[in-house]
Amino acid sequence: MVIEEKMMAAFIIQYLKTIKSRNRQIFMMRYYCNMSMKTIGEYFGLSENAVRAQLMRTREGLRAYLKENGIEV
Repeated sequence: MVIEEKMMAAFIIQYLKTIKSRNRQIFMMRYYCNMSMKTIGEYFGLSENAVRAQLMRTREGLRAYLKENGIEV
């Protein structure tokens, strides 16, 4: 199914409401605020690799959430 940007944004927001606050903050800082992984890591006291791994898990969860709702990405 092809969906428009506003609809996709709504699904992303819904997914973000289901995950832990810190994971949501990391995702938002990276993809909405365009912050570097180094800066995010410094803010949370994490290594860049830990931030990268968390973002990967969050993206995988988002992909699964979208698939469950009939959206292929």
